[in-house]
Formats: sequence, C-alpha cells, structure tokens
Amino acid sequence: MKNNLTLITLLSILSILVVVSSLTKTIHAQEHQTEISESQNVEVNVDVGGGNGTTILTTFTPSQIEINAGESVIWKNPTSVAEPHTVTFIAGGDFFAPPVAPVNVPNSTKFTVVPSDANVEPKISYSNQNNIANETKTVMIDNARSTYPVIIDSTAKNVTYLNPNSIYTMRGDEKYVNSGWMWPEGMAPPGYPKITTFTVLFEKSGTYWYICLVHPWMAGSVIVN
Repeated sequence: MKNNLTLITLLSILSILVVVSSLTKTIHAQEHQTEISESQNVEVNVDVGGGNGTTILTTFTPSQIEINAGESVIWKNPTSVAEPHTVTFIAGGDFFAPPVAPVNVPNSTKFTVVPSDANVEPKISYSNQNNIANETKTVMIDNARSTYPVIIDSTAKNVTYLNPNSIYTMRGDEKYVNSGWMWPEGMAPPGYPKITTFTVLFEKSGTYWYICLVHPWMAGSVIVN
C-alpha cells in the first residue's frame, strides 16, 4: 500500500511539473510574440518647429533619427503660434514646390475676392502692356502641391493627393512626398487643410533626407536599417 501511495505521489508531482513547464513555454512564447509585435509597431516622434511668438524654432527635433525597416516616424508641429511647416522628401531640385505659383489666364478672366470686403487683391502682370485686350495675364495662386499632402511617384507622372494627417508607406523611389502645411493643433487658418501630423512608415533601408518647404534651411534625415 505504501509503495502504491508513493507511486501515486510521484505521478502527481510529474503531472504538475509537466503543466508548469507547458505554461512557462506558453508565457515565453507570448512574451516573444509581444516583443515582435512591439518591434513591428515602433513609432518615433519628431517635433516640426516649435517656440512661440517671440522665438520661432525652425528646426526638426531631433534632426536625425535612426530606425529599423517596418517602423514609423510621426511628425507634429508643437509651436504655440500659427507658424506652418512641412515635412517634404524631394528627389531633386526640379520638384521643389513654392508656396505660390504664377499661372497665365486669359485677360477676360475676372477675379472676385471672397469675402468681398477682405483686404485682398490678386497680383496680376500682363504679357503685353500695349495690347492688353488680346494677351494673357499672369496671376499668383496658392500652390496645392506645397499646401496639401501629395505624392509624386517614381515616374514623375502620377500625382496622388492624400487626406490630411495621413499615414504614408514610403517606397523609397518617390520623386516627391509632402505632408502639406502642418499647423499647431487648432491653429490652421480658414481655407487651409487642418494638418497637424504626418506619419511615414519606412519599408526599405537607406537614408531619407527631408526639408521644410516654408523654411528650406530646415533639414532632417531618417536612417533606416
């Protein structure tokens, strides 16, 4: 009888050890899976500008960051006054997008200011002052490719506008990737898209340089391993 009890006790202890071992393996597997998931969803934050009405900061902070492929960077404008900035990746100087652009229109084109009592007047120049009736006039207009989030692909032929505050997956061969004008929270002027953040997920390794279109001396880089 005593031997039988001893055998039963040993079997019980072995069963408990097997269960504990199985639970330990399960917990370790879950922890490992959590680590993988967290590494695949890493997000790094960068301040775009900053400061206040007395001192405006025209820097990216930090200006250089290093991440792994599959991770994301989130840019946000923390300035306490309505100072815009952009996060813009440009393949070459030909793709720099100025805030305003000259456009030729027929002289018969009439412009009406909205609202009518606003202190606004279009800047107009004529191609031929001696024969104004038959020539075009040049007006300066807002450049949507500077103001709005937009992508120009590797062929330079396909232009895609994104929604404000978009999350974009970088291919690495784009000619132009632009956040649009980013404003501090709640400070976008009437008529401008309410862009406060821009997020890019980097899939491929390499060094990605970017600037601010409003303050072109502002430069930053993302190193992707």
